[in-house]
Formats: sequence, structure tokens, C-alpha cells
Amino acid sequence: MPFQMIYGSSTDPEPTPPPTAQVYWPNLQLRWWQRQVRYMQVVAAMVLVCVWFMVPVTFAQSLTSASSIQAVASYLAPTVDNVVFATLLAGYLPSVVLSLFLSFLPSVLVALTRWQGHVVSEHEISQSSSTKYFYVLLLNVFLGSVLTQTIFRQLEGMLDHLSLATIMKVGLSRSLVEHGPPTCLV
Repeated sequence: MPFQMIYGSSTDPEPTPPPTAQVYWPNLQLRWWQRQVRYMQVVAAMVLVCVWFMVPVTFAQSLTSASSIQAVASYLAPTVDNVVFATLLAGYLPSVVLSLFLSFLPSVLVALTRWQGHVVSEHEISQSSSTKYFYVLLLNVFLGSVLTQTIFRQLEGMLDHLSLATIMKVGLSRSLVEHGPPTCLV
């Protein structure tokens, strides 16, 4: 019984091919090496999509406080002074901006999946695109927003307590202690 649970049994039905209306015909004519090259291209494109998509996530995370909204959109300065409106803006504006950028992502991922060539049916294209969408959301929206929010808070805390001159003095003194004074090679 455990063997059949892991490896299946002889009574399992054979996989059925997709109906002809569901077949994505351009991918059937590709050779194996073309599929491999396209797969590597799609992997590189997905890395670029994840890196590029970090920009709107960072921008959306920068809009989480009233002062940052006022810095980005100075024409909202009179409305940000109102506490209720500032809270609504800081609460909803980042999610609206992020949703706008997320609305363009599925069409890009479907195009990448079709280009990939490994999938032969529309159902598999949809399934693979959904998997890619999940990975982009996990990496960028979850991890990216947590990391950028943490970085922004740390930078804000450091800039509130230290001036640039103090940071440079501390860095220079640490460098001198570790490496000694600079020497002239002439």
C-alpha cells in the first residue's frame, strides 16, 4: 500500500492530452534545445521582473507616512494637515499604487510563459503564469515591502539622531583605528 501511494498504481489512469482547442500550437514545433534556451531566457527575465518590480514596491512603501506623502506630492500639503484625511491617504494610497502596478503583471507573465515553450496547453500556461505571479508576490510584495520598510525606518532613525558630519567622523575614526593613517607612496 505505501508503495502505491508514493509511486502510483497500475490502475491510475493514463494522462490524457489536452483538447485541440486548448493546445498552444506554436510551442509544439520547438526543438528541445530551443525550449532550453527559452527557459533560460525566461528565468533571466523573471529575475529582471523581480528586480524591476522592487521599484514600485519601494515607492509604495515610501508613502506610508503623511510626511513622505507631503514630500512626494507637495500639492497635497493642505489635505495632509487634516488628521483623518492624512490617515486615509497613508493607509490606502500605498495599496492603491501597488494594486495598479500589480494589474500589469499577469499579462507580462503570460507572455513570458508562452515564450518559454515548455507548456503546450492554455491550462498549463495559466497554471505556470499563476506560479510565477505567486513567486513575484512572495519575493517583492511580502519580502520587499518588509525589507524596504525596515530600511526606511532605520535610515530615518539614523538621520534623526546623527548628522552627516557625525557619521563621517565616526567612519573616519574607525578606519584610522583599523588601518592606521594613510601613507604616501612617493
